[in-house]
Amino acid sequence: MRPADIRRVGLKDEVIRLHFANPKATTDEIAEALGVGAEYVRCTFRRNGLTAVRRKNAEHKLINANPPLYSAATAARLQHDAERRGITVDRLIYMVLQTVAADRMVDAILDDMEDAA
Repeated sequence: MRPADIRRVGLKDEVIRLHFANPKATTDEIAEALGVGAEYVRCTFRRNGLTAVRRKNAEHKLINANPPLYSAATAARLQHDAERRGITVDRLIYMVLQTVAADRMVDAILDDMEDAA
């Protein structure tokens, strides 16, 4: 399997997030930040009713995309649970983290501190 054949989970959401975080960024700039083709970004905009910024002869500015917080393998392991709930993997991870934080479950889940009192 080639890297181009592997689907990045949550990529559409990341395109939309970057658009709202950088409203003056062009589709080319968003595509470069995410390491995807500009056509993918344009199609994502079109499918989600977003309007792209058009700049002629504008200076190309660099925007930063946050690196993924989890691996593709982690996303794959959670895919079944997300599908059962009818939500995305990103949403499932968000919900799990909210529950862990609200119920103060970090120490119960992570066994990384021997002498924590």
